[in-house]
Amino acid sequence: MLFGSLKLVLTDVSEVSFQNKIAFLTSDIIKFQNEKNKLNAYNFNRNDYPLLKPFGDSKDVLSPFFNITQEKPNVVVLIVEGLGSEFVGDRTYSGFTPYLDGLISKSLYWENFVSTTGRTFGVVPSILGSLPFGETGFLELPKTPSHISLISVLKANDYSTSYYSGDQSSFDKKINFFEYNDIDNVIDENKYEPEYTKTEANSGGFSWGYPDSEIFKKALATIDKYPEPRLDIIMTLSNHEPFNFPNKEYYESKVDSILNSSKNFNIPREEILEYKDIYTSLYYTDNSIKDFMDAYKKRKDFNNTIFIITGDHRLIPIPQKDKLCRFHVPLYIYSPLLKKPETFKSVSSHWDIAPSLLSFLMNNYQFNKLDETAWMGKGLDTTKAFRNINKIPLMRYKGSVNDYIYKDYLYSDGELYKINEDFGTYKVHEEALTNAIGDSLLAFKKTNAYITKRNKIFPDSLNIYVKPKIDFSNEQLAMISTMAKNKTFDDTFKIAQNKAFNKKRKEARLLCDYILSELPNHSDARTLKGRTLAWDGDYANSEIELLNVIKRSPFYFDSYLAILDLYWWSEQEEKSESLYKQALKNKIDNPDLSFKMANAYDRQNNKNLAVKLMDSLVKKHPNNADYIAYKKSLN
Repeated sequence: MLFGSLKLVLTDVSEVSFQNKIAFLTSDIIKFQNEKNKLNAYNFNRNDYPLLKPFGDSKDVLSPFFNITQEKPNVVVLIVEGLGSEFVGDRTYSGFTPYLDGLISKSLYWENFVSTTGRTFGVVPSILGSLPFGETGFLELPKTPSHISLISVLKANDYSTSYYSGDQSSFDKKINFFEYNDIDNVIDENKYEPEYTKTEANSGGFSWGYPDSEIFKKALATIDKYPEPRLDIIMTLSNHEPFNFPNKEYYESKVDSILNSSKNFNIPREEILEYKDIYTSLYYTDNSIKDFMDAYKKRKDFNNTIFIITGDHRLIPIPQKDKLCRFHVPLYIYSPLLKKPETFKSVSSHWDIAPSLLSFLMNNYQFNKLDETAWMGKGLDTTKAFRNINKIPLMRYKGSVNDYIYKDYLYSDGELYKINEDFGTYKVHEEALTNAIGDSLLAFKKTNAYITKRNKIFPDSLNIYVKPKIDFSNEQLAMISTMAKNKTFDDTFKIAQNKAFNKKRKEARLLCDYILSELPNHSDARTLKGRTLAWDGDYANSEIELLNVIKRSPFYFDSYLAILDLYWWSEQEEKSESLYKQALKNKIDNPDLSFKMANAYDRQNNKNLAVKLMDSLVKKHPNNADYIAYKKSLN
């Protein structure tokens, strides 16, 4: 109460540096719950689609900057973890991203660009779909509203669509978004061969996955498998706590060389040394991007590729000068197709990328035309002078929409700040304007709640781009609740296993479907579902599920074992050998795989290959009684 009352006499105590974390968290939770109750009680006396507008309303602002070719261009969207604008160019913390600094003068570059969320959870739906937040982020919505995206529209126009990352695509439920939009390929942590180096795990055994250089290496090794034109989405992750990656000592020495040079920095060297791990990580990520781009330049398709590079949000650990810089990220559009580079001071956001890119592609290439769109953004502003014509709500973290860019003002937690041309802010006291902007933000929140709760983003009747998601019936939901209420997904899987082994296979499959509706890459659940289908004689659907597991997680051995059993039971053993070779190619090291293949060879009257496999197995496992007995039976 004492410290809270200080606000009455000291207006600056609401600034970040004065905030008590527990008090802030408590206040924010109360505010969120009060607002949630108000929005839930709000009477949505409407049945329209507020975002729906003719395709022509999204202006094609990019065409004047490009040389147009006959063939559709490839598009590479590069989302860089933690890349804030303050770390590139000549901004406050610059000096450790030399490649990205040099790319500014070769690109269309928006220096006053913003992410719509302060954490990674919002970047995928914002960039690829120009989509609203929902209550706690679009990806957290219990039922995905009908929408379109760059993925679905480009796929409908003959693009191969792929996503590359080094972590689990299930993190933040990104995989659900990709599945809804029917992406062709998801290459995540599950699809890296043993020759790729993973980030070292912490003391608790946790690793974020594969570092940036390995992600780019994997993308370059994979993209030729898919026909052009392509949409390739690449998401980095090394520029994040704990800022670990292979060969870190080498990059630390590079940072030391920069610090020991005659270079002038915008902050004291001591301040850089305090966060040396972070600057080292920035340099590593920048160098990884450089290596990727240098390799791409050697490809024959480079000259017909458009690269879009932005940050998901600004790095959090380094002190933030104000409430806006968390969202301040750069945007590059780089391509050999550009007529000339340009830099823009006008304000745009992640929401504006999809509208502008699709308008450009559809107006200049052979595309099936969109009659209507439903974007949160208007499109990129290509005015060179500083201005903002957009109203941009910002979700700092899941569930908190208390920041709002309105003209050249930032409204944050009920207080008003002026935004200057350098994208810094200073507090102003204009009560009437503060109230008006607060009302505008509340109007957005009501619209955001309405369109996400009532499925009013894009009409199902117009959405030819995505596969409809199968809903559970009320009876199925009641059964799921009875079996899995208050259970984790791992606990639910154990229940499903128990049901399957006790011949309650329909219930087991229902629980598997429930898990997969939230975690589509849950290999154990999908494999169990495939097994139970085979046990019930539904071999066709069993094969679909098990091959799906292998496609998603090619190094998960149990699915190979399960499908070899399936081919035996369904008398399709002629398919076994190619699957076995695929497992060997993926370096699946499980002796039972060779044991099952030897049996398959034997049943196909190819005893020589069966004997050869068993000789090798017994040599490696001389104490395995089953292997020894079977080998004797072959003789």
